[in-house]
Amino acid sequence: MLTLPILTAEQMRQWEEDSWKNGISQLDVIRIVGAVVPKYVLRIIYDTISDCYNVLESDSEESQKGVEQMMQMQQILVLVGPGHNGDDARVAAKFLRGKVKEVQVLEVKDTQKALKTFKKLVADRKNFFEPMTASSKFCPTFILDGMFGIGLNRPLSQDYVDLISAVNECQIPIVAVDIPSGYNADSGKLLGETGVRADITVTFAYMKKGMLLGDCKAAAGKMVVADVGIYLERGTD
Repeated sequence: MLTLPILTAEQMRQWEEDSWKNGISQLDVIRIVGAVVPKYVLRIIYDTISDCYNVLESDSEESQKGVEQMMQMQQILVLVGPGHNGDDARVAAKFLRGKVKEVQVLEVKDTQKALKTFKKLVADRKNFFEPMTASSKFCPTFILDGMFGIGLNRPLSQDYVDLISAVNECQIPIVAVDIPSGYNADSGKLLGETGVRADITVTFAYMKKGMLLGDCKAAAGKMVVADVGIYLERGTD
């Protein structure tokens, strides 16, 4: 049985550098990641809705119809940060469009402005099983966290803490891109007062050490390692 290595942030960066030197385009990797993430997001949404319908509806045919209808009503908010993690999330948003009712990208540059926008978007959120009408304004049913990746190595500012706290408190299911925002990728410790608490984390190529340790282990939710078509060729020591 093949056992994949668990990498530190530095090992992952070295692997990436080796990949670029060997002719693998960083832009191509971002495109691959952006295409892979939506597949998992849609699967997660489908499974979430199916689980709810299996409890509420005994008729399998009616249940399936209900699931398909609910899939068409989903609205996904993509939180995009300043680094490559944000690039991945931004590309994922493009692939998600057309698969659900609506996808909106919230660029987290001015954190205070982003917080105000986020609070407005979630203020009128309806019950998960109350489909939006065609005239309803955007109100997210799922969140894709692409604010910070494994390169984060400094404490978060209070503005980011406030935004992440609002994201956690809204009780909307969260899918994290590569690693939940706000944690050290090696130690798993919080880099501030709080970090994103994800339901699912889709990490790329290899598991990151910090996701199995400390605060991040509890915050990552179910962890999925997504194949992005690139494999480790060097030692990890």
